[in-house]
Amino acid sequence: MKYPMSIIIYAALGFASLADASSNSLSLTCEELQNESVPVQVLRSGNILNGENWNTIDVVFSFDPNHCLASVSQELLKLEGQFYWRFRTTQDQCDGGNVYGVIYTYDLKTPIAHIYDGDIYCKSDWRAERISPKL
Repeated sequence: MKYPMSIIIYAALGFASLADASSNSLSLTCEELQNESVPVQVLRSGNILNGENWNTIDVVFSFDPNHCLASVSQELLKLEGQFYWRFRTTQDQCDGGNVYGVIYTYDLKTPIAHIYDGDIYCKSDWRAERISPKL
C-alpha cells in the first residue's frame, strides 16, 4: 500500500512542477516582449476579435466595442518559435490618444502581457480594472 501512495505523491508533485514551469515560461515570454532587442515577428493581421468575444479579452473589454472594435489592430506574432495574438488600440477617438492592448497565447486562453500607454507590462503589474471579469 505504501508503494502506490508514493507514486501518487510523485505524480502530483510532477504535475505541480509542470504548472510552475508553464507559469515561469509565461513570465519569461512577457519579459522577452518587454525587451525591445528580442525579435518579434508580425506574421499577419487577424480578424478574430469580434463583438462576441470582446468581453473575454483583457484590456480591450473595458472599451466600448461599438466604438472601438474597428480601432483595434489584431496581429499574429511569433516569438521564440511560439505564436501569440496582440490586440492594441490604434485610434485616438477610442483610447484617448494612448495605446492599450494585450498579448495572448495563440489559443486565446492565457493573457501574457498588458499594454498601457504603449508600454508592455507583465502580470505582477497589471491594473485590476483592466482584467476581464470572465477570466
